[in-house]
Amino acid sequence: MKAISKFFSVSLDDLLSSDAILTIAEDENKQKENQSRNLVFGLLDSSVAIFLFLPFFGQRVDGVIQEVSLLSLTEIELYVRIPYLFIVFAMIIWGILLLALQNCQSAFWQHSKDKVSLSLSVLGTLIFMVSLQPYAAAFTFVFLLIKALMLIKWQ
Repeated sequence: MKAISKFFSVSLDDLLSSDAILTIAEDENKQKENQSRNLVFGLLDSSVAIFLFLPFFGQRVDGVIQEVSLLSLTEIELYVRIPYLFIVFAMIIWGILLLALQNCQSAFWQHSKDKVSLSLSVLGTLIFMVSLQPYAAAFTFVFLLIKALMLIKWQ
């Protein structure tokens, strides 16, 4: 570095703190943050798949409330079960897309990916709260809080 600065008659400070180097470092830092956010959002969204197999939902059978998985939830009206399945599968698919398209540079994708993920989490939380499924609602709400805190941190 000393030889370069001497050859071009430029100080070492100018070489080390040029705007181009700072811009490159900032761009690289933003790209790493974006990849980390995509990874965390994708894992959180796709982990909702556990609703399909673990007992997060309550159903009344012979006057007793039993905890069952979403796939075992049969004693509930179809107009309630369909939104459950829709929101869970939408979150799983969106999470997989976030993980698969981490390096996609499309302006539309970059602009909408976080908004869709947050919207699905809000919708899932509201659906589960309104239909009195506290475990599923709490789980999706915690994921929503994690996403919101990450967005606040990286803004």
